[in-house]
Amino acid sequence: MSIVYGYEPAPRDDPIITIVERAVDLAIESIRPEVAAFLGLFPFVRYAPSWLPGASFKRTALRSQKFAGDMVDAPFRLVEKRMNAGTAVPSMVTDSLRRVSRDEDDEKYSQAVRESSVTAFAAGSETTASTLLVFVLAMLLYPEVQQRAQAEINSVVGTDRLPDFEDRASLPYVEAVYRETLRWYPTAPLGVPHATTNADVYNGYFIPQGATIITNTWAMTRNEAKYLNPEEFRPERFFTASGELNDDHVNYAFGAGRRICAGRYIADASVWSAMVSILATFNITKCKDEQGNEVPVNPKWVAGVTTRPYDFQCNVTPRFPGLTTEKLAQMF
Repeated sequence: MSIVYGYEPAPRDDPIITIVERAVDLAIESIRPEVAAFLGLFPFVRYAPSWLPGASFKRTALRSQKFAGDMVDAPFRLVEKRMNAGTAVPSMVTDSLRRVSRDEDDEKYSQAVRESSVTAFAAGSETTASTLLVFVLAMLLYPEVQQRAQAEINSVVGTDRLPDFEDRASLPYVEAVYRETLRWYPTAPLGVPHATTNADVYNGYFIPQGATIITNTWAMTRNEAKYLNPEEFRPERFFTASGELNDDHVNYAFGAGRRICAGRYIADASVWSAMVSILATFNITKCKDEQGNEVPVNPKWVAGVTTRPYDFQCNVTPRFPGLTTEKLAQMF
C-alpha cells in the first residue's frame, strides 16, 4: 500500500485493506481449476441465472466483481484527493499521474494507471502474504531449521538490533531458508499464462504463434533429479559440498521470459526482511492442549491460481525477556 499508493494502513481493521482482502479471497475462490473444467465441459451454464441451484460459482463471481471494483476505486480516489490537497506522498500512482499531459489521452492514461496499480498491489500483496504463511508453517513443522537460522542471526547480528540488508550476505543459512520457502510450496504453482509471439520448435515440439504457454512451476519444484525428497523442507539443498550457497536462486518462482514478475525485487526484499525479522525476535511453536500435549498440525492448502495454507494454529512468543513493541521500535 505504501509503495503503490503512499498509504499507511491502520494496524487493525483498516477499511481499504478489508476491501482488498475480501476482493482477493473472492477472486481466488472464483478462479479454481474445477470451476474452469466444469464451465469448459458445460459452457451453457454460464448463461444460467445466479439464483439457480448449483450456480453458486456465478454468485461468487458477481460478488467478486463488486469487490474488485471497490478495490480499484477506493485507494485510487484517496490518492487523487490527496494530490488535489497537496498532501500526497511519493508513490507509484502519484508519480504516474504527474506524468499525465493535458490532452485527450488523459482519461485513458489515468484509467491505465488505475488498473495497473491495483494489479501490482493485489498480485504483490497476495503472493507476499502467502509466501510468509508458508514460511511460518515451515518453521512450525521444522523447528530444527528455525533454531539453526536463529543461531546464525545471533552469531552475526547479535540481539541488540534487527538484521538489515547489509547483513544478508553474511547470513547464508537464512538465505537458504528463503529459497527453500519459495521452492517448497510456490504460491503461483502454474505461474501466469504466457503467449508466444512467434512459432517455435522446442525439443521436437512445434509451438504455434499465439499459443498459450503454462509454466508448470510446481513440477519444477518437485524435480527429484534436482531436489531430493522434494516434499521435505530442507534448506541444506542450496549448499554445495564445500558449504557455499549454490547458484539456484529459485527465480522460476517469479515466472520467466519478458513477462517475468516486474515486482520480483520488491517481493524478494519484502519477504526476506520479514522472515529474518521474525526469526530474530520470535519463536514459532506448536500450541498445546489442556494436558500440555502439542496440538498436531496437518496443513491443508487453498487451491486456485495462487495457493496458501489454510489457517492453522501456532504459538508466537518473544525470544528474549522484556521484548515489547517499544523495544522492537528501538531495534528498527
